[in-house]
Amino acid sequence: MIKAVIFDMDGVIVDSEPLWQRMLPLYLHTKGITFKYDKKSLQLINLHFRGRRQKYITGILKKKFQITDPYHKILNDRLHILFGIFRHSLKSIPGTIPFIKKLHASGYPLVLASSSPHRVIRYVLKKFHLKKYFKFTVSGDDVQRGKPHPEIFLKSAQLLRTKPSEILVIEDSISGILAAHRAGMKCIALKQPYTPKKYLNSATLVVHRLSAISLQTISHL
Repeated sequence: MIKAVIFDMDGVIVDSEPLWQRMLPLYLHTKGITFKYDKKSLQLINLHFRGRRQKYITGILKKKFQITDPYHKILNDRLHILFGIFRHSLKSIPGTIPFIKKLHASGYPLVLASSSPHRVIRYVLKKFHLKKYFKFTVSGDDVQRGKPHPEIFLKSAQLLRTKPSEILVIEDSISGILAAHRAGMKCIALKQPYTPKKYLNSATLVVHRLSAISLQTISHL
């Protein structure tokens, strides 16, 4: 029986993945690096960027592009560009916010567990007036091992004082779906264009829109 629900944020609550993607070449341009997306670079994003902690991503950027700046400068510079894009282009994922409100009204404790930094989480919660719906928020800043390791979800379970087997996770990325599976939690995968089919086998249920999910469906997971 499901007693609580954990939401990922990027690609589940907000359509931010394309905006993170748009930010990367703009950031690299400030370092004198010309970067264009091709099939190989998109595979890099899907496997090693989506759903990952910023420290992990920064390590890849430093190694691949020989960037010598320290972690905090790289993060701050990237977020400065990202928030500029967010102000004009950030939108919610259709169907997710009504689904959050429905679960909250039905008494499910909700947690937002995102690999994004707290600054990004706070921005999204404020912009879409969502803070009151979540009992806890957990960031990639709060864990030592990011997704696909299950630590962020197990930490959420501890905060909820709920068994992992009684928790439902809503995810979209490869790393997030695997992390939920490894945590021993049920997982609804919100299918996005970048979610490879083979990783969806680890999910309990796959949907294209969260508004299609009824409370009865959740109670039978």
